[in-house]
Amino acid sequence: MLDNIKNFMAICPLLSEIDVNINYLGEDVDNAAVESISAEPVVKTYTDGGTIRQYFFAIALRQSFGQDAAISLLEQIGSWIELQNKVGILPTLSSGQSPISLEIFKTGWLDDNTSHTAKYQLQCRLVYDQD
Repeated sequence: MLDNIKNFMAICPLLSEIDVNINYLGEDVDNAAVESISAEPVVKTYTDGGTIRQYFFAIALRQSFGQDAAISLLEQIGSWIELQNKVGILPTLSSGQSPISLEIFKTGWLDDNTSHTAKYQLQCRLVYDQD
């Protein structure tokens, strides 16, 4: 699933100059990653065995500590994600899975700060139908 999300985030013009990793955020500034967040995957089960599922993940950035530009960048990425959701441009998923929505549930979160750098996160939820 993270590969699909990484591929989707690759079309975000705000990340065009930043290498995006999967489940690994480097220690140097201007690093980015998509990281999985554990959560109950099944939201609803239908009588035919199909399910509505959710997948939680974070978009993490390593930037200079205290840099307002990092929060601004996260807010802009969040706005881009909201726009993509609104117009129906969602990640391409595996066979038997159809995306329903992509939502942001926590923005601008600061985590793992040192004296020089900090990890800023935008936490998201992808809701999808699975046959």
